[in-house]
Amino acid sequence: MRTRCIILLGVFCIVFFIYCDKKSAPTEPEGDKSVTKTNFWKLKNKPMLSGKLTQSVTVNDKIYLIGGTSDEYGTEIYKEIEEYDPETESWITKSELPTKRWGFAACALDGKIYICGGVTSGGGSAVDSIATGLLEVYDPRTNRWETEKAPMNHVRMQFTLNAVNGKLYAIAGKQRQCAAVAQKVVEEYDPATDSWIKKKDMQTKRFGHTASVVDGKIYVIGGSNYGNTMYDGAIASVEIYDPAADTCIAAADMPAVRTGLRSDVIEGKIYAFGGAGIWTGPLKITEMYDPATDTWTEKADMKEARESHASGIFNGKIMALGGSGVSDDGAVRLKNIEEYTP
Repeated sequence: MRTRCIILLGVFCIVFFIYCDKKSAPTEPEGDKSVTKTNFWKLKNKPMLSGKLTQSVTVNDKIYLIGGTSDEYGTEIYKEIEEYDPETESWITKSELPTKRWGFAACALDGKIYICGGVTSGGGSAVDSIATGLLEVYDPRTNRWETEKAPMNHVRMQFTLNAVNGKLYAIAGKQRQCAAVAQKVVEEYDPATDSWIKKKDMQTKRFGHTASVVDGKIYVIGGSNYGNTMYDGAIASVEIYDPAADTCIAAADMPAVRTGLRSDVIEGKIYAFGGAGIWTGPLKITEMYDPATDTWTEKADMKEARESHASGIFNGKIMALGGSGVSDDGAVRLKNIEEYTP
């Protein structure tokens, strides 16, 4: 009996010391509860109201989806404006575009949305529609339009429009839908005088590109430099346009050739995501450009491949909305929304 008690006491002591040793040893973080996750995309719960290829602008933490088309040929053209609140994941339908169009560019300045250029007619791939220079201004605060604005001097579609120091810059694009030649023309719009003036040309002709502003300079990224569609001549070229000096210089190419992509800026870094290569179909790629070092870094892929999508920023995160995707049956108009945490 005494021997048995001694054995049990010894076992108890061994277990006790093992337990104490584990308690005093360092422990690993318990997954998501103690580690801040970065560099990932996740799907949001609520989709868009409809699947279409559209333009987007962020104003006061709301993302506005403006007009659009059913496909890259403008077979159907839409006039609706939809306001998305990322915080509540809710949608509100706003005032329609005065002029139905697609392939235009849009930009926010002083709380208003400037919508410029594009094509006002559609009909499919066989219709060679000529672009317009039309400029219209939407005020989200009043839900009203200003339509009597000076048009661009150079008509264009599939270009970019960016705001720097109170003025707008329309960059590159093409003049017509089919048999098109890419442009490298830059124009500056002054809202104070309602006038456009020509600036120094870009070095590379392109359309279907994206552009973002960092420290007063416009970074023009990717696109296509020839062909009937964006996908014929996709490029990786990056140029920096400085409105203050009216100069344009080349920067490091993207690692991936892409057109129909989107870009947004978080903490001085440019994130370029989605798009398509030379007839590759939609891509999931995300790449980050650092203007300070002129270098690119690969980031996490999106959950779903998409091109010609919309985008916006909320609470330090990037939203990718809709666009053209792929399925087993071919191209599909996406309605889902993804959120990227840098």
